[in-house]
Amino acid sequence: MRTALSRTVVSLSAFLFLLFFGLALFASEKTTVAPVPESAVVKSEVTLTGVIEATDEDDNGRVRSVSLSCMNDLGEYDYYSIENKGKGRDLLQQIGETVKITGKLKTDKDKRRTLSVGAYQVIRDEPEKKDPNEL
Repeated sequence: MRTALSRTVVSLSAFLFLLFFGLALFASEKTTVAPVPESAVVKSEVTLTGVIEATDEDDNGRVRSVSLSCMNDLGEYDYYSIENKGKGRDLLQQIGETVKITGKLKTDKDKRRTLSVGAYQVIRDEPEKKDPNEL
């Protein structure tokens, strides 16, 4: 009986050792995901409406760069830098104007947003129509 008991204890000890050793090996194996390069940029096609604002001027007061200021759903303003090339360069002449822009939105690792303009439209307020019955 003693022999059977000692074999059982040895078998149980060996089983527990293998179980814990196996769990330790399994826990030490890590799933690795390829790191995202720091220069990674997320791009998406967007249409935004907002006001063009000057963000930089030269020594002579000429506008060198602009941004689009848009109100978000929370009533806060979001700002998007406009790339100063292609149709984005045309927006240097539209300071203070409300525009609708379609283009590619690029967001870098620091959450800076830059808009590459594909097309834009200046939104003009239509004058209020007067009631013909008013004097």
